[in-house]
Amino acid sequence: MCDVREATHVVTRDGVMHKIASKWGIDPEGRLAKPSEGGFGCICEDGTVVNMWRAWGYTKVDDEK
Repeated sequence: MCDVREATHVVTRDGVMHKIASKWGIDPEGRLAKPSEGGFGCICEDGTVVNMWRAWGYTKVDDEK
């Protein structure tokens, strides 16, 4: 498991892992937005939107070459 800032994949509370396509709520200094600021989350390659409340955890998967 890792921090959302370094993550390539997110695991949702139902146990499904999704590959992250983009993230929101992370400023240029790496600060995560508070819930009152809209929070943070990601949009996955399959179109799944995972906000900070729906994520169970984040992981970094190195691409195999």
